Amino acid sequence: MNLSKSRYCRGIQCKKMLWLEKYKPEEAKIINNESALENGNLIHEVARYIFGEHINIEFNNDLNEMVYNTNATIDSYKNVVITEASFKYNNNFCSVDILVKNNNKYELYEVKGSTKVKDIYIKDISYQYYVLTSLGLDVTKCTLIHINSNYVRHGNIELDKLFIKEDITNQVIDLQDEVINNIDDINSY
Repeated sequence: MNLSKSRYCRGIQCKKMLWLEKYKPEEAKIINNESALENGNLIHEVARYIFGEHINIEFNNDLNEMVYNTNATIDSYKNVVITEASFKYNNNFCSVDILVKNNNKYELYEVKGSTKVKDIYIKDISYQYYVLTSLGLDVTKCTLIHINSNYVRHGNIELDKLFIKEDITNQVIDLQDEVINNIDDINSY
């Protein structure tokens, strides 16, 4: 079983939930709140345009195809913004909300529909950082993008005011030993 970033986050939040999903999927109940999912998808769609033109890696049930398309895009451009860039390292899989490539340096951006930074978001980005750096990518910046609760729209949406960008690179780097331990722990059950 691939360890995705959502499974990783579930595993560090509630091991029982991930155990059920892995060994008794018929009994595991993963609640999907359609309204929340739709709102989250809308926020992701809007946030993509913070960086202007971008290339989106389309979802495919074949994760290897998504990884292939990501690598082909990275190899084709010196500078590019990629949304849903997908990576796999030793059965650890993640799709990055927004990946900015400048020469051979990368910036990772995670978009959340929340109005504040939560601990699990930092752990989510830390897992992504682990996967990308394990593959040899030079990730120089990790940023959480979330909703500015003080933003009031007047006319057209001003993306630079609607969203807050918080650089959490140092926190992410500090968590790398924990990420490795968590992956080992999650894979042991």
